[in-house]
Amino acid sequence: MGLLVLVIIFIAGAGYVWYKTQNYRLSKEIAEKERILTSIRFQNKQILNTLAEMRTPRLLDERVRRLSLGLGPVRPDQIVRLYEPIEQAGQEPLYENYSNASNGILKSWQ
Repeated sequence: MGLLVLVIIFIAGAGYVWYKTQNYRLSKEIAEKERILTSIRFQNKQILNTLAEMRTPRLLDERVRRLSLGLGPVRPDQIVRLYEPIEQAGQEPLYENYSNASNGILKSWQ
């Protein structure tokens, strides 16, 4: 009977040590993953800031001039206006102009 109690105490002690070892290992692993996550978030923020800076009109104009792309302001004949059909009960479809043009908002469908 005494031997059985000793075996149970030994197994419980070994289980406790194993549990504490796993807990320590996993806490170290979590800390390392959090450090990596913080680093990646910082890099992501730097990349987003660089992207935002690269999209500024000043920088884009500078690159166009430096690369001699020959780009300039849009001419009115280069603008394409798209019309979307509007269904109204009992009438044929109309097209709505979503541009800011002053040539009318609705046009008949033909």
